[in-house]
Amino acid sequence: MVQHSHAIESPSSSIRILCTSLGDKWSDLGLSVEALLLLSKEFVRDISQLLRGDGEDSDPKELQAAFSFLFRECMQFVLQPILINQNLWLEAGRFYDDVAKELNWSPQFQQRRLFEVQTEIFASGTYTHTKEELEVGARLAWRNSAKCVGR
Repeated sequence: MVQHSHAIESPSSSIRILCTSLGDKWSDLGLSVEALLLLSKEFVRDISQLLRGDGEDSDPKELQAAFSFLFRECMQFVLQPILINQNLWLEAGRFYDDVAKELNWSPQFQQRRLFEVQTEIFASGTYTHTKEELEVGARLAWRNSAKCVGR
């Protein structure tokens, strides 16, 4: 009998990999969490209709419950990268509102910088501040600190 040296992937790890890759793909498309939730409701509804068939060996309610559980578990992996990017984008927007006020940026300049940041977030999951933005951010953090003497 031949023994294989590599581990056989379990079904749950295969599902996790599939769901994670779906999350990455949907994140790359820039789909919002709201859009995915709407899509998931449609998906579950359609699958539920299929599960109501007259299979002899299976209970449709049990199949539906199992599918719903599996779907909820998968959606955690799908939504995670999207939520992380969305939260980062929202925080960046708040930061750049403060930076724009400090540096007297025009609305057009702020929009252009936010577009650059959004593009970088969706491409890499992160973004880089300029030296000037870091200086302003440090000043704002110090000024807004409870221990700041010059408040």
